[in-house]
Amino acid sequence: MSVIFLKLHIGQPFKIKDIEITPFEVSHDAVMPCGYRIKSGSTTLTYATDLGYVSDDVYENLNYSDFVILESNYDNSMLEYGKYPYPLKRRIKSATGHLSNDESASTIAKLAKKGETRFMFAHLSENNNDKNMLLSTLNDTFTQNDIDINLLDLNIANKNFVNEEFCIC
Repeated sequence: MSVIFLKLHIGQPFKIKDIEITPFEVSHDAVMPCGYRIKSGSTTLTYATDLGYVSDDVYENLNYSDFVILESNYDNSMLEYGKYPYPLKRRIKSATGHLSNDESASTIAKLAKKGETRFMFAHLSENNNDKNMLLSTLNDTFTQNDIDINLLDLNIANKNFVNEEFCIC
């Protein structure tokens, strides 16, 4: 088994065989946090977790993807009334923290209005989110934006075990 070390540069694509990967900057309180736009042939998957907000650059990378994986870390009420200390709650809600269900749903609604249909929500907090809260937020957001939720392929990554395989075709 050989190990490959790559020096990543934000915005600069690199290739592994026939797969082109472009890292892009996300806002998180870590060293050089990034999301990834991954292309193979004419198919694109974009992955963005650990981000405090969806910047214009992040949105442009999510735009025109065949499959989007986006963080949906917390439900506002669960975080607000949960057991975390106030400084941690403030960090999570900050521009360098994590995305709420509301922010994720709003971003996905904008993408769906442009014709994207395949999404996965990831990095749900163990203590401040659950599948039902996220689905409720998605339903509300899509209803407000006149989007038929039944026309979308929505998936929620499981927090506790490996998910099923997905074909990004």
